[in-house]
Amino acid sequence: MNINSINRCTIIGGGFAGLLSAIYLSRKNIEVNIIDKRLFDQIEFRFISKLSQQEHVHILTREGTDQLFELFPDFKEKFGSHKFPELNFTSDIKWNGPQGSFPQFKSDFGNVYTFSRKSLENFLLDEIKKLNNIKIIANTEFIKPLTCEERVHSLELYDKINKNYYEIESDLHLICTGRNFKFIPILNALGIKDFKQEFVPSNLFYRSFKIKTNYFQTKKTKAIMTTTFGNKVPNGSVLYPIANNEYIVTQVSRKFIDNIYDFSLKLHDREIYNVLKSAENIGKEYIYKIRGSKRIKINKIKKWPKNLLSLGDSMISLNPIFGQGLSLSIVHLKKLDQWLETSENELEYQKSLMQISDRAWKLGTIEDKRMNATGLKKVFYSIGEKYILFLINRAKTNRIVYMNLISLLNMKTSASSFIFPINALRDIRN
Repeated sequence: MNINSINRCTIIGGGFAGLLSAIYLSRKNIEVNIIDKRLFDQIEFRFISKLSQQEHVHILTREGTDQLFELFPDFKEKFGSHKFPELNFTSDIKWNGPQGSFPQFKSDFGNVYTFSRKSLENFLLDEIKKLNNIKIIANTEFIKPLTCEERVHSLELYDKINKNYYEIESDLHLICTGRNFKFIPILNALGIKDFKQEFVPSNLFYRSFKIKTNYFQTKKTKAIMTTTFGNKVPNGSVLYPIANNEYIVTQVSRKFIDNIYDFSLKLHDREIYNVLKSAENIGKEYIYKIRGSKRIKINKIKKWPKNLLSLGDSMISLNPIFGQGLSLSIVHLKKLDQWLETSENELEYQKSLMQISDRAWKLGTIEDKRMNATGLKKVFYSIGEKYILFLINRAKTNRIVYMNLISLLNMKTSASSFIFPINALRDIRN
């Protein structure tokens, strides 16, 4: 498919991937319809029904930031005017690891951004409002794709207000339905059976609070990560800015713990507890439970319908412990940008997403796999755990090992650059 052959695109899902894809295609002079099941206020130009992770903090990794600004060069200035917090990963974030704090120093690694999900969605909706070739069709359920001669020519939809079914025809259909994996029934409806689902359970509770504090005004630090590794039941917490003197603190635990003060006090570093004590007020709690990471593997599929693509969380959704979700959607969109300039077919595009997502999958599931391992796998992960703890300890004093770890967390490099012995030993010698 070539971009010149697309006049209209229909996107299923108005989350981050769907809204960003709509802006991208609109700027290519393509008419875009966004289908979303939530209610939408056309005057305020905001979704009324909220996503469950709306008030949780989201981070845009270094790789996500780089590719976003390649696709949307004007966004860098607009992020600044919206005052989205910009953090130097090595100097502004105090990272309290399982074996002590990592060093803080200025580097040329680059900056990352932090947001509440709500503020990011509102930013994208404001951009969409300026564009006259995007239409948001809300309170509408996607029913099924309609095909002819191995080509998806339209989608059947259900208007929940008027209670009627209708069809919408497009040249390209993008599935961006999020973590609920509505793409699986679509594959079944299309008669595609050769895919596999991979699921790694985690059952983590993410419990977030908005706070206001002046704690960081006299500190070198602008954000805090307190992470664990190797404990029987690992707990952790992050505290990131979302606006001037406004922060979101999130406790991450495998068991629900009700008191945020007691939880923070029992972490191996107490700085987040100290911040909470200084806070002017702590807002309403937002709880988001992650059952695990899931992806659809399509490497054995031989046929794929024309004019249908899936990207973002609809293909792979990860335990957000490493904050890769936003960036992975951007990487998928960047690949779409490249694909639209080639003669590759839709299946080749989908398989390319599997390849570029594999790095994020390995990082996002390694701890959950360790926790769930039994038998010989448990022995293997136990050996790996000791080795990784050795490397993490070296990262506190060896700048090269530390920067490899930072690059891994920011999707700039593969896990092999950090965990393979030959690479790690080379770095330690340096």
